[in-house]
Formats: sequence, structure tokens, C-alpha cells
Amino acid sequence: MSFTILFKKMAGVACILGLACLGSAAQAKQIAVSLNALAQTAKSSLGQGNPLPMEARNLCGIDQMNGYLVDAEHQDIVLLGRAAEQRPALHYDDLVLMLRSQALNHQFPYCSLDPYPRNILALNKVLAQTPDLSNDHSVRRYGEQLKKTVGGMQVVVGGVPKQSSISHAMIYSDYIMKQLSLGLRSDSEMPSMMDRTRLNSEDNEQSGAQGASSSGKLARFWFHIDQGDPKFITSPSADIVNLASAKVVLLTERQMTTADGHLVDAGDDDPQLQTYADLHTAHFQQLARQYPEYASLENLYRLLALIHAMTVKNALSAANLDVEYLLRRSPLLELKPMPVDLQGLVNYDLSKTETDTGRSKLQRFSFSVAAGGVSMETPLSPRNFELGDPKRLSFEKLAVMRQKPKPAAVCWVVD
Repeated sequence: MSFTILFKKMAGVACILGLACLGSAAQAKQIAVSLNALAQTAKSSLGQGNPLPMEARNLCGIDQMNGYLVDAEHQDIVLLGRAAEQRPALHYDDLVLMLRSQALNHQFPYCSLDPYPRNILALNKVLAQTPDLSNDHSVRRYGEQLKKTVGGMQVVVGGVPKQSSISHAMIYSDYIMKQLSLGLRSDSEMPSMMDRTRLNSEDNEQSGAQGASSSGKLARFWFHIDQGDPKFITSPSADIVNLASAKVVLLTERQMTTADGHLVDAGDDDPQLQTYADLHTAHFQQLARQYPEYASLENLYRLLALIHAMTVKNALSAANLDVEYLLRRSPLLELKPMPVDLQGLVNYDLSKTETDTGRSKLQRFSFSVAAGGVSMETPLSPRNFELGDPKRLSFEKLAVMRQKPKPAAVCWVVD
């Protein structure tokens, strides 16, 4: 459901709801943010060397972006969102950098975590060896050698500064995702890719497969916006745009190493990897409630979708809105160092089963290496926009603007 006005006989006023009705205002507030007032506040405070007021620094606590409206009469664009105090709020920096990425640089943010080429060259040599599956110590030593060889994963960021809050949200949500895929986190009950490999091997044993086995996977996982998303509901003149859907999905491909030390797509599908990616996608909202990094990433996708829609619909020009300070001159406030690399993402599993006679043991060894990243590429076409009910949308805009407490207000609550 888009950010539309639904009527409830509730103290005689209209209740404006976001993606879902979350009940009373104590649970969630619908927030409007004036880009004009935000730009002027930033210019007058930061431009004079003073701190930015907190309501502007955290965009009034918005933790889910839902839409925007064009107020040409007052040369403004008003962002519409929700503040439920259950997820991380967006930052002023996030808005500034997303505006710059679309209005100036025309580049979508992205990140990746991949092994260094020198370590892939060393990994090739390890993979050429075969562990002695009859020797428990030999197999475990081989597994630890894999971990050591993969080494650190190099941090790569594009489209935004590497020290920005957007970069940190992308990198650490990606890192958590890969830890989950490899069973490297103890704080989640979600089955890992390693669990699925183990279950598949056990099924093979029950079906009559005999003997020790060894298998490995080089997997690439990356977050992306779902195909066909984002979807918007707009007025005929596009003076109000509501974000109806922006689903974050996990994509995957099987990888292979090259002789010159790179990971490349193998060119074929791996059903186990795809099954895991689909499972992760299905549990994304649950994981976002557990991991703030996931919630931040989702909100950044939603913010980017709306900023991109603004550029496609020429909203800044339609509003005659001056955001020059935000685009070119404003300092960034949330910068913090980003590691050059993070601990390598590899895991192995060794299990044993006894034969019916109990006189010998079978060993099953499997390992997985995970690479990949986050792509915030968000292509838009006319198919992403659907016309809504003009009367309802006009009333929504009127209700939002009537509740603005004063012309210079940066944000206000919409009841």
C-alpha cells in the first residue's frame, strides 16, 4: 500500500498511513520533511561553522521513506516517511549523497567484498590438492589452510565516499549476509548454505551413496532491488509520488577461479545456491528486525528510489528548488574510517557416519567461500510508475501541507 490517505473515524480527523497501518501515533509517526527548509537550515548553520540541529541531522527520525510531493508554490519538495523508533533513522548525509549520486554524478552506489588476487592464486594451489578423507587431522588441517589462504576480503566502494554512512551500511549488511550464508554467526536461527549442503549430502547417503566425499563451493551473493521494482503511485502531474514497493532481494552465481587470480562467474546455475538466496530473500524483513544494518540498507534503497524518481520526473526543476548547497558545498557529518579489508569469508564442515557394521567411518568434507557485494542500481522506466486516484492524491497533498506549522519548519508530524 502506498502512502495514501485512508479515512478513519478517529477523533474526527483523517489518518494518513504509510506501507501499513501501525496503530497509534505512539507506535509510529508519519513525518514530512521540507527539502527547502532543510537546505536553508544546513546552509545557515553548517555554512557558519555551527552544528546542524538534530532534527535535520537525522531527518526527524525517519526510518522508512514512503514518498514525496512537489510544492511549487513554495519552491519546495516535501519528503514523506515514517518514524517508528524501531529501526535506524536516516542521516542528513544519506540524503545529500543520494542527491549527488543522481543529480550530479549519475552513478549508483555499490560495494564488494572479494579475496585479493594474490590469495586466489594461492587458493588455486590449495584446491589442486586432495585432502586425505580417511584422516581426521589431515582434513581439518586442509580446512584451516583454506581459511588462511583466502585471507582478508578487500573492501571496494563506489558511487559514494568510502567513509560515508551509506558505505558502512552497504559493507556491513553485506558482511553479515555472507556470515549467515556460511554459518559463521551464532545469533541467527536461519539455516545457512552449509546446512543445506549437509542436508543434501545426508539425503544422498540415505539414498544409497557410499564412500567418503569432498565438495566445495565458490559463491557470489549480492543484494539488489527486485526485478520490476521500485513501483510508484503518482498523480497525473507527478506532483505527488508514493513508493509502493521496493523489495530487496539476494542474487547469486556460482564462481570459479582463474589462472591470473580472479573470481569469475562459472556460467551455470547452482540449485543449492539459488535455494539459499531465495530463502534469504524471504526472510529479509525478519533479518532486518534483528540486524540494524539490514534495516538501514533497505531504507537506503527506498531513499535512492525516491531521489531517482525525482530526477526522472524533473521534480527539482518543477519545484524551482535551490539545493545547490546540498549538491556542491555541504560538508558530510557522519564520516568514519572504513577498514581496508575484513576477515575472509570461508567455512568448512566435516561430519562422520558409521557403517552398519560399525567397523569403519565415512567422512564428508565440504567448504564454501563467499564473495560479492551490494548493487544499488535502480533502473526506472514508465512501467515503474502507475497513475493513482487524482482526488485522493490531491487530498493527501492538501492534508500534508495544511499541517505544516510554519514556513521555515524542517519537519512536522502528519496526523
